[in-house]
Amino acid sequence: MKGIDQYLMRWAVQKYKRLRRRRSRAWQGLDKTAKLYPGLFAHWKLLRVGLEK
Repeated sequence: MKGIDQYLMRWAVQKYKRLRRRRSRAWQGLDKTAKLYPGLFAHWKLLRVGLEK
């Protein structure tokens, strides 16, 4: 599942110029989005269910 998140981070870095030199900020944004919208991507839902057990 980490590989999917890496792909999403690379996509965000390519799409938004302000993230190109700030990969840590891209990861922070991805983490924030995952916490605010856990159902946005299917693998985030699966990970959240796995953490609750």
